[in-house]
Amino acid sequence: MPNTTNNTQNSTNALGEITALKSLLADSDYSILKTLEGLLACTSATGIIAFLKDVTADIKDIATKRAEWRARINELEEQFPDLAKGGS
Repeated sequence: MPNTTNNTQNSTNALGEITALKSLLADSDYSILKTLEGLLACTSATGIIAFLKDVTADIKDIATKRAEWRARINELEEQFPDLAKGGS
């Protein structure tokens, strides 16, 4: 007989982790948008190159983290399909 208490606790923990990861994604949206705005404000190819030199490392780091967070969300939603169906 499956241990429903453990299953419920695992599901609750997974839901909490998914919520936290989605919050990190939302928080990092601001950085991505500010970078895009900065890029669009550039008025020359030289300005674009200079801007990209300044932000490349930061944006790469954010993009890498965002990909990891999305992968973990997908992994948890595969392990707990009811969480994905619930719109979390």
